[in-house]
Amino acid sequence: MIFKPLLTRGRRLIGEAVPPLAMPDEVFVRGVPRPLRVRVHANARRMILRFDPRSGDGKLTVPPGTPASAAHTFLSQSARWIDSNAPELADAGALPYPATIPLDGIDWHIVSTGRVRGTVVREPERVLRVPGASHRIMPRLAGYLKNEAEQKLTPLALALADRLERRPSALRFRDPRSQWGSCSSARVLTFSWRVMMAPREAQTYLVAHEVAHLAEMNHSRAFWRTVSKLEPDWKAGQRALKAAEKQLMAIRFD
Repeated sequence: MIFKPLLTRGRRLIGEAVPPLAMPDEVFVRGVPRPLRVRVHANARRMILRFDPRSGDGKLTVPPGTPASAAHTFLSQSARWIDSNAPELADAGALPYPATIPLDGIDWHIVSTGRVRGTVVREPERVLRVPGASHRIMPRLAGYLKNEAEQKLTPLALALADRLERRPSALRFRDPRSQWGSCSSARVLTFSWRVMMAPREAQTYLVAHEVAHLAEMNHSRAFWRTVSKLEPDWKAGQRALKAAEKQLMAIRFD
């Protein structure tokens, strides 16, 4: 949510005569309070409200000199947007893991084996058998997804890089909060292992996108031509990744 701050007259902000308030430390979402962190950013020109897709907590970025009253007004005026866009929170009384999780864009049922040791096993009828205590199911699945990404995306990335006659210096598989992938100036390719939950065309697009940066460190027309060379149907993959982004980034594995 974006809000332009009140206009200033000289050094005084309109509404400065309002009794001073403390900056808000919570935001109401569908009638329930959630933690809110207010951050003053030197380069901010307007208020921006975002929600952590995993914890559901709010973060309000404000320009320097923004009075607390303006922040409170902004939250009050944004109530409808907040209720529509804030992520849902998991039911506190539910199991510490969901009933299903997507793999390659298809939902699989999670079944605990009840055993302490073992590995995640795919079984017919889209069943994932996961070992460990209930509170360890999601961390086990995180490890499984990371291993799947390493095994399946590494050869794809290297094959596409060979077509460009380039070579990444390293491949990394991590869980960034807001990025699917990146390519550093040192030619290090980083991928979010969460992409293994997305449809396969989204996985291919992500790899082609980052590998293309080995040749074009920008998003110019030349870059997109390179992406098209590596994956002609990249637009379908891009749409699939965008469509799945909100759901997949919100899944908690801790």
